[in-house]
Amino acid sequence: MEPLERMLIIERSQRFPLTELIHNRLFVNTRGHIFQIMSFLNSTQLLGLLPTCISPYDPERIKSGAYELSMGDEYFTTNTETATKNVLAEKEQFVIEPGQFALLITKEIIFIPASNLGFISVKAGIKFRGLINVSGFHVDPGFHGRLKFSVYNAGSRAITLEEGQRLFPLWLSEFTEELTDDQVYAGQHQNQQGISSEDVSKIEGAVLSPAVLDKKIREVDSKVGQLDTAVRNKDANITKYGGIIIAILIAVGVKYILNEIDQYRWNQLQQNQLAITAKLEKAATRDSLRSHTLTVRLDSALNALSNAKANILQRNKIGNKQ
Repeated sequence: MEPLERMLIIERSQRFPLTELIHNRLFVNTRGHIFQIMSFLNSTQLLGLLPTCISPYDPERIKSGAYELSMGDEYFTTNTETATKNVLAEKEQFVIEPGQFALLITKEIIFIPASNLGFISVKAGIKFRGLINVSGFHVDPGFHGRLKFSVYNAGSRAITLEEGQRLFPLWLSEFTEELTDDQVYAGQHQNQQGISSEDVSKIEGAVLSPAVLDKKIREVDSKVGQLDTAVRNKDANITKYGGIIIAILIAVGVKYILNEIDQYRWNQLQQNQLAITAKLEKAATRDSLRSHTLTVRLDSALNALSNAKANILQRNKIGNKQ
């Protein structure tokens, strides 16, 4: 059987029975090129292979031809106060806010044989809530260690995850022949056991996602609303207390005006009283002069009358003597 990377050119006129192609996992394209198809291991095959490839291993986690890997005890999310990873206790929960990137790591240590290629994803129930796997979707043959996932919450709500939760399905396909030692993976992630500071530094910092911008806009709207309410309250207080102050000023002004009117009236009364008193004194003085004149005249008249009487008596006495 030819390897996957080779192909055999055949004549178009040559025919291949369909059952033979399927049985031998062969594919013929329109140009007559024949390929051998990689197949995925089924659940029965995984039961025989994975006990030596996954630790800790649980056969109950094999579902529909995939093994469900679980959330480990380390994670990191962006838009946090400190650019450090977080360590979870058993069954402890954490939250990935909308618009945040996160680094997650599996609880299990896995090994991919040289004859296999792994494919990884996030469970559909979590993806439907908006969590997207933005890291690689395959695991190289020869890899050994914990798998790291870079994910992004593209949903409108926070996503809560838990240590030990089944999150990451792993499928295994089989090469047509095993890779050699110099062909298997031997990169920087070999034997990785946790989230490193270098991993954190690559994604840490503020992420101006639509969700974050919407949150900031809502915060600004809230502050503007609070300021508007404060201004309205101040205006209401100014109107309320301003009315009271104006009423007090009016009352004081009216009282002041009334006092001024009363003072004016009092001054007028005093002036009138003085004028009347002066007129009375003047009248009294005039009457006194008139009375004195009359008295003088009366005295003069009485004196004249007395003198006339005396003259008459004198004349009568002289006549009697004669």
